[in-house]
Amino acid sequence: MESTDAYAIAMILTPYVKMLYLEEWWNDTAPLDPTKTIADQARESFLKRFETSYSRRIEVPQPTNIKQFVIWGKIHAHPTQIQSEALRYLSEDATLHPENGGPDVLEYWKPVQHVYPQLSKMTMDYLAIQDSATPVECV
Repeated sequence: MESTDAYAIAMILTPYVKMLYLEEWWNDTAPLDPTKTIADQARESFLKRFETSYSRRIEVPQPTNIKQFVIWGKIHAHPTQIQSEALRYLSEDATLHPENGGPDVLEYWKPVQHVYPQLSKMTMDYLAIQDSATPVECV
């Protein structure tokens, strides 16, 4: 999966593709893990790249004295799980293809950059990669 990370991530970040293409066409068994498909491996690679390079952790302040404990109460004892932007994005349905009246990639990401601020940064990095940056196979 190493050599196709950027390609797979760019496809996942395309709102009318997401995992649809990968799940349909990349359903062969992953060479290094026979319990997963190549599409599963691409999804994991996308999530890992997001978590390691783009995700920001939200820390609940830990009270250090009685005054802070009174202010914050027991919020630190039961932290709320916040779903990552990447998981929220993947859980949404894919948009319509632009040929069928759906938004193109830029039309999609511009208004949702406030909903997905970190994922939007990842999108700018990956979707800016030119197709011509991919090596061409000789026929």
